[in-house]
Amino acid sequence: MSPDEKHSNKNYNNGYFGNGHPLNGYRGEPNRGRSEAQDPDEIDLKRLFYTLWNNKWIIIASVVLCSVLAGVVAYSVTPIYRSEGSMLIKDSGNKLSSMGGDNGLASMLSSTYGIGMGSTIANELQILQSRNLSMEMADSMMQLQVMRNGRQFPVLFTEYPDDSTMVEQDVIAKRLRDSFSFSRSDREADLVTVAFESPSPLEAAFAVNLSMDIYSDLSTRQNRLAANAAVEFLENERTRIEDRLNTVEQRLREFMNREQLVQVDAQTEKLIERMAEMESRRQEARVKLVAVTSAIEQYEERLNSIKPGLAGQYADAIGPNMTRLQYQLAELEIEKMQLLANNPGLQNQETPTGKLAELNDKITFYRDRIEELTGNLVEQSDQYLGFLGSADGNVAETITELNRKLIELKIEQQQYQSQVEVLDEQLAEQRAFFDNLPDNMIELARLKRDVTINEELYLTVSKQFAEMSLWEQTQFGLGRPVDDGFIPEDPVQPNKKLYVLVGFILGGILSVGYIFVREAFNTKIDSIEKLKEYELPLLSVIPSFDKFVEEHHDGKDTVTLNGQEVSTSLVSLLMSDSAEAESFRRLQSNIIFANPDKDLKTILVTSSRQGEGKTTVASNLAIVMAEAGYKVAMVDADLRRPRIHKQFGLNWSPGVFDVVFEGATVQEALKPTLLDNLHVLPAGQEPPNAAALTQSSAFMGMIDELKETFDYVIIDTPPFGIITDASALIRKTDGVIAVARFNQTNEPELEHLLENLDQVHAHVLGTVLTDFNYKQTRDYRYNFYYHRDMYEDYAKYDYKGTR
Repeated sequence: MSPDEKHSNKNYNNGYFGNGHPLNGYRGEPNRGRSEAQDPDEIDLKRLFYTLWNNKWIIIASVVLCSVLAGVVAYSVTPIYRSEGSMLIKDSGNKLSSMGGDNGLASMLSSTYGIGMGSTIANELQILQSRNLSMEMADSMMQLQVMRNGRQFPVLFTEYPDDSTMVEQDVIAKRLRDSFSFSRSDREADLVTVAFESPSPLEAAFAVNLSMDIYSDLSTRQNRLAANAAVEFLENERTRIEDRLNTVEQRLREFMNREQLVQVDAQTEKLIERMAEMESRRQEARVKLVAVTSAIEQYEERLNSIKPGLAGQYADAIGPNMTRLQYQLAELEIEKMQLLANNPGLQNQETPTGKLAELNDKITFYRDRIEELTGNLVEQSDQYLGFLGSADGNVAETITELNRKLIELKIEQQQYQSQVEVLDEQLAEQRAFFDNLPDNMIELARLKRDVTINEELYLTVSKQFAEMSLWEQTQFGLGRPVDDGFIPEDPVQPNKKLYVLVGFILGGILSVGYIFVREAFNTKIDSIEKLKEYELPLLSVIPSFDKFVEEHHDGKDTVTLNGQEVSTSLVSLLMSDSAEAESFRRLQSNIIFANPDKDLKTILVTSSRQGEGKTTVASNLAIVMAEAGYKVAMVDADLRRPRIHKQFGLNWSPGVFDVVFEGATVQEALKPTLLDNLHVLPAGQEPPNAAALTQSSAFMGMIDELKETFDYVIIDTPPFGIITDASALIRKTDGVIAVARFNQTNEPELEHLLENLDQVHAHVLGTVLTDFNYKQTRDYRYNFYYHRDMYEDYAKYDYKGTR
């Protein structure tokens, strides 16, 4: 039986130990580049998935670690408790209106002070967040200092919980403002939610309740303060008028008793009634003027508290035109009053005519003109607001409302001033009438006038004072607590579940990012797919020998076989039916049958650098070829670091050096091995110039002589990626095998080797991947489970049990 027949009778198709696919279309052309079959911009989702799957333990470890760290951080952070309460912010109503006030004082106070007319939630939210309220809260908490459990309020700590020294009031106030949140519960409701966050649940509940109490108290004080100036003025006026009335009445009685005069004529009596009415109107205008002036001061103070000087910038818009219009309107209203006083019947007319209709039309015209100018002034002030900077949100709304109210009050103030001035002029004209009466009648008329006027004034002021005093005392704060702050049981921060979730996600992101970055910069041949990307065929994948050596040879480097000490890396010799030996048979099969038309006599094995297993590949390839019946000579051309003689347990000399330079014959240098068909030609003595030896004609002649004697000559050379000793030999060799080691050889190194081989026009048969560990492979088409199953199936395969 011929060697070819012997080889063909062996079954090499049971299991996968080669490249896993036929050498499609390979003709031995020296194409060294990578395959461009796959679009580099195309995303291979399957590859992406298996890349992550192959690194699942890194992802799991990172996720677990980050989740644990996040949990540790969550449990080490000081917990924050949140308490909430709610209160209804709504106007308490205009008590003056309910008391039946008919003199316009109620509407005047409501429109002047904005109390009794409601207040926008936006304004009240600003008050709740104001520095004034927080300072009052800080003062209250500093006075109490400890909570009901006997511990100090955390907000008072210099540094909670390490330093319990109390900080300054302004610092506490700022902390309170930062920890509070006020929000409208619903756009349609006047309900405000008050929330406070604190390391202490007791402090959180206490602060919520304290803020609502202080706000209600502050609002009450502000509401009552609004009428304080008017009440004080009315009280003084009532006392003054009462004293003057008593004096005038006493003088009238004395005069009447002395002069025996008890009555004035009808015209004088009418004049006295008109003057009394005008004095009453004048007194009412003065009261309103005092109230408006007080309100203006308060609004200016609120505006200036937002920005100093802001009130003056807004209110200066009132010009002389408005003053003149107010004065003329006051004259028309006095003229109308006198007309009605002289003609009482006109008051009952449903449709005024004549002079009264004319006066009504003029009054309406002036009022419309004043309203138009007021609207223009307010619009101009709103436009001015746009130049203040980034005043936005509730602050801008508050400024706009205060500004509008201030302008309206300024106009109203001028109106009352004009009324007082016109009434003073009219009263001066009426008083001149008395100069034409007899002396005794003048005195009597004057005394009666004074008594009537002071009686009317006293009644008016007394009524106003009573209403105002009652109204002042019945004013309360706008805020009414609905839900008190509760003591929270569970903290709102940190959210432990959220922390762990973030740690989980962060762990996944970091691990996946690390994997992708590592993959992007990973240039090691760590998968079969990477080696298949080169257009050269992958001749065989040689598994790692570690397990084989450990199980069968206790991890030793050498073992004695038939009295000869051989290397345990010669797995094809030591255990020919192993999976490792089968991978070398696959290499032999692919070399021989992939090149049926080419006479391959010399096969050279090289690598990109040392330690990649080229000598082991060459030795085991020679063994399986010899077992197949071929006569094989193995030449150790790695003259710098020879190892073949050690692997087979042979003498190193005579060898190649002795044949080329010392005159020894090839037959003398060849060493027999444990296999009859396999002979080894060791390196021999160390040459002074290894490159010169391998490029010499004598060396080439030695190879030619071996080719004539043996079927195959397997040549082990230095790593061609770094040593060029074998350049000339490579050109004359029939085929070259490039060896790469799994998870050690770098892609740039392999590419450099293939480029060098291409430069010398070498006929590269293909590549071999050594020391393959299927548990560490990053293959995704043939992943861990595929390789494991294939190797296990081979181990279970029993040739002997079939017969």
